[in-house]
Amino acid sequence: MLASRLSPLLLGAAALTGCFVDNYQGTTDGTTTTGSESESETETCPAGADGCPCLPGNACDVGLACLDGLCSSAGTCGDGAVDVGEECDDGDDNDDDACLTTCVQATCGDGFVHVGVEECDDANPLDGDGCNVDCRLSGAIEWTREFEGEPPGADAGYAVAIEPTGQIAVAGV
Repeated sequence: MLASRLSPLLLGAAALTGCFVDNYQGTTDGTTTTGSESESETETCPAGADGCPCLPGNACDVGLACLDGLCSSAGTCGDGAVDVGEECDDGDDNDDDACLTTCVQATCGDGFVHVGVEECDDANPLDGDGCNVDCRLSGAIEWTREFEGEPPGADAGYAVAIEPTGQIAVAGV
């Protein structure tokens, strides 16, 4: 008997809950409706597609990456925009600056000379082979001599030779 008295109340409460609807409703088929009932705009946004919410586990369609909960183009290394998975992307096709063409930051030991920062970079762990592990040239300047004279060509050294005994010979005028 109690159930028969509560049934009309429950039915009325269920009907009232349908009256309180937000302006945004999502459905399971990927269709969203925005605006009020009088100005309804329907958009299709399947999960995993470009600009749409990511699938469970942050998955997206092929070629897209999940960024801040939305799937977006993963981009291409070399397009000048830093995309997901890239450390840098300066859009150029040379490896002598801070960003390599593989979209990673240049570092000592990567095999590419970062102009103005490294003297050399042979990408090996050996010192004394011409390029040290700190990307500085092996060896050191033993001595220098400044020649004074009237340019052009006066007091110039044209050739240098090092003998097996360690003797250094300079030829010039």
